[in-house]
Amino acid sequence: MAAGHVMFSDQSDLFAKIPFELVYHEGPIDPLLRARNVIHHRHAEVLAPKGLKLDTLKWVGCRSNAERESLLCLLGAASSTWEKRVSVAGERLFNMRGCCVQSVFVDRDDAIQFTLHIPNAWSVRIRFELISEQSDKVWHWKSDAWSEQLLRLSVRGVEPGLMRLYIEDCLAYVARAQPA
Repeated sequence: MAAGHVMFSDQSDLFAKIPFELVYHEGPIDPLLRARNVIHHRHAEVLAPKGLKLDTLKWVGCRSNAERESLLCLLGAASSTWEKRVSVAGERLFNMRGCCVQSVFVDRDDAIQFTLHIPNAWSVRIRFELISEQSDKVWHWKSDAWSEQLLRLSVRGVEPGLMRLYIEDCLAYVARAQPA
């Protein structure tokens, strides 16, 4: 655990007692009144070596529609159970200081357009792959220094499959691709 002097339990009632107003505190911290308390609670974490029941979870906030699509894709068959609870919170919840995929769309010319959030003057490694569901073919594209907000990749002639986009080697988008 990241912080000392913490409460821990294997019961879900402890999760309900987490003071989320301190965990997700916004704005400046008054150093005289609450700094240590806020910083302590920002270390809140759930450690679940044997799984954690999420039946009391009411809402999951994503930065963008693309992140929501990715989460639902990763959930597989369970996505129908969670679809209504997963929504886009955007800048209301996230500070948007880092990189992310904001939207994805396939245009009339069989190209996938990724609208990216890349802070000004950043240059990032980006890697795209599409793995065919029909054969063992894999399509790749990468850049070691991408800084544009729009990434457009032609998928003409590509077989349906699972596509993934990585930013700085972290999965940023995943979805089933159904090119024409």
